[in-house]
Amino acid sequence: GYTLVCLIFLLILCLAASVIRRQSLVAWMLISFLSVLGFYTIPIMLYPFVVVVVWLFLSILLADSATRRMALFWGLCVSFVATVVATFLLYAPVLASNGLESVIGNRFVAPKPWTDFVGQFPSSLLSVWNQWNRDVSWTMSILFAVGFFVSLVFHSRLSRFRVSVVIGVVLGVIPAIVAQRVVPYERVWLFLFPLYVGLASAGIILLFAFMAGEGFGQSLALPLLSLSLSIWLSVNTVR
Repeated sequence: GYTLVCLIFLLILCLAASVIRRQSLVAWMLISFLSVLGFYTIPIMLYPFVVVVVWLFLSILLADSATRRMALFWGLCVSFVATVVATFLLYAPVLASNGLESVIGNRFVAPKPWTDFVGQFPSSLLSVWNQWNRDVSWTMSILFAVGFFVSLVFHSRLSRFRVSVVIGVVLGVIPAIVAQRVVPYERVWLFLFPLYVGLASAGIILLFAFMAGEGFGQSLALPLLSLSLSIWLSVNTVR
């Protein structure tokens, strides 16, 4: 379920990027369909969904024209309402038989006292970091972390979009976690791992481009470096 939500999140991000560039009814419909599929798979789809909604909303605010902003805004509203309604209908049998508490009040998502939440959340994030870097040397972990932050600082050079998806994560997921007062399991954050690796990779390529020249990305050095790194990581993992 967590892997499926991760794939759904990536697909929705691609569709969201396409509607920002060019309005598309089919893309909006697919965003709603995939979101409902994710919610029906597992309720933690709430976090990827919030990320996409916040990112789309901020991107719409920075659209070039008022007409385009209005069209995208209505598309987002209709897609959001359709997702909520369809998800509610799918969960209706469960809610009717077991009540709302079975979904939002069970022991896995029950709010923690503030002292427990504040005390456990940082260590939970450390566990996520360790899981994402399992079987990877500390040098590679640092390189990817540096690449990630480079991609944030030089976002305008690496992306055609004005708003980074990371802002959607910060402004969407963190308030949701605080409002719920839950400490999610490490696997809940799996949907963000491909995003982290992608941004880190983009930042690393940009670093090498700074050092080796702008032609680095089109040279033979990049695929050779990628192949060597893949072989090294594979051997390290098996070992």
